[in-house]
Amino acid sequence: MMKWLVAAVVVEGIGLATLSAMTWSNSQGLSADYRTLSTPAASLPAGQIRAVFAPDLKLGELQGLLSTSKLSVVGGPSEAGVYTLALEGRERQR
Repeated sequence: MMKWLVAAVVVEGIGLATLSAMTWSNSQGLSADYRTLSTPAASLPAGQIRAVFAPDLKLGELQGLLSTSKLSVVGGPSEAGVYTLALEGRERQR
């Protein structure tokens, strides 16, 4: 019985070592390079943010979310579905 337990531990060790080596080698090829498809934040007027909402978000839920956060839509949606939001009362500062 003890021989089988030792064999099982050895097989587990080999499996874990193989899995770790495969995971490590795959992660070496990954690149952190990415880019966004929206205008850089530096070009936004102060106090404005860009937001993308879930496609299944209902209009009433969006209005409630914006009202609770004291935000209003001042631009959008763009072709990518990006909205520009501003604090209420700051819409005119462009």
